[in-house]
Amino acid sequence: MLTASETLLLVGFMGAGKTTIGQEIARQYQADFIDCDSEIERRAGQTIPEIFATQGEGAFRALETQVLADLQTFNGVVATGGGVIERPENRAILKASSATVIYLHGNLESTINRLLSEGQRPLLQEKSTAEFFQLWQLRDPLYQSVADFTVETVGKTPERLAAEIIALFSSHEDELALLQLRSEIDAFDRQIFQIIEKRMQVVGAVAEYKEK
Repeated sequence: MLTASETLLLVGFMGAGKTTIGQEIARQYQADFIDCDSEIERRAGQTIPEIFATQGEGAFRALETQVLADLQTFNGVVATGGGVIERPENRAILKASSATVIYLHGNLESTINRLLSEGQRPLLQEKSTAEFFQLWQLRDPLYQSVADFTVETVGKTPERLAAEIIALFSSHEDELALLQLRSEIDAFDRQIFQIIEKRMQVVGAVAEYKEK
C-alpha cells in the first residue's frame, strides 16, 4: 500500500507522459509532486537544452544521478527523465530504493508524435529515426528491470492512468490481480496491433513487387 511517507517513482521513455501523469496522480492522491528534469534545471540555473549545448550530455547525466539519489526519500510522486535508466549507477539506485517504481509503457509511434509536437527534446533533434528506434530497443528492457509495476499508456487519458496507478496501492488482493491481468491484456493488444501493422507493410511490399 502507498502511504503518505512513501515515494512513487515514474520511469519511461521521453514523451511517455511521466510529468503529466505524475501531476495527475498527485492531484488525485493529494500528494506532492516533483519532476527530476525541473529540479536539474533549478540546480544548474539552465534549461536542459542549454545544459546539453554548453556542458554536454555527460554533465547533464552526472547531475541527473545526483538529483535521482536525493529524491529517493521525497514524500510524494517523482517523474524521472527518459534517459535516467541508461547509467548503471542510476539503475542501482532505482533497484535499491524503497520507492515504488512504475514503468509507463507506450508505443514508439505515439511517443514520436508527442515529441515532435513538443519540439524541445535534444536527443530527438540529434538522432535519426533508426537511431531513435535503437534507443527505444535499448531502454525498454532496462525500464522493465527496475520497475515494480508496468502500466500500459496507449489509448488512456492521464486521469485514467492516474486512477489505475493509485488503485494498485488501494485495492484488495483480488482487485490488484485483476488490474495486473488487464495490464497484460493491454500489452497483448499492443503486440497484436504491431503484428498487424507489420503484416500490412509486407502486403504492401508484395503488391509493389507484383506491380513491377
